[in-house]
Amino acid sequence: MRATDVVARFGGEEFILVFPNTDRDMAKIICERIVQAFMNTHHHVSGSEDLTVTVSVGIATQCEQQKFESVDAIINAADKALYTAKLQGRNRSIPFDQLENLQVGQM
Repeated sequence: MRATDVVARFGGEEFILVFPNTDRDMAKIICERIVQAFMNTHHHVSGSEDLTVTVSVGIATQCEQQKFESVDAIINAADKALYTAKLQGRNRSIPFDQLENLQVGQM
């Protein structure tokens, strides 16, 4: 994370990551790195098998092509993308602007 980035807990198991001055493609790259890091991390717990944790990421980007009217609107967009990532099997990131391109059968 860069000094300008923000990570905050948002609800029980959800976090918000804010990447100022970051376009959609770079946000997607960063989020895919986070997903890969979770997939490659195993937690050794005494007396049991290794535990793994899944992660689902919804991405919403404020840009010329996609403008949100408020902070709530961009958070809702990211939440919709997050829910779609969960429905598709977790361990993935999905940008909000790609939701309309996903077929119902993929969700």
